[in-house]
Amino acid sequence: MTERITVSQVDRVPADARIHHYDELPERAKNHLPRLVKADASNVTASERLAAVFEEYDHVKFTDYYRITVGEESPTSPDFR
Repeated sequence: MTERITVSQVDRVPADARIHHYDELPERAKNHLPRLVKADASNVTASERLAAVFEEYDHVKFTDYYRITVGEESPTSPDFR
């Protein structure tokens, strides 16, 4: 099964958001985040295993701040595994 990961660049981060810096991510997330940012972020699917890596993060500071959400699969999504 796959899950949708949405990565959206944001200008403001809520005060109560869980923010992690890129260098704090596990290796698997570090390897995939640049590809997710580069892809059409609203239409990316990933394996449950990869999605689970991103579930604990609200926002990640990479080149900018990005909001990360994990949800249900979209039928027309690029596939990252």
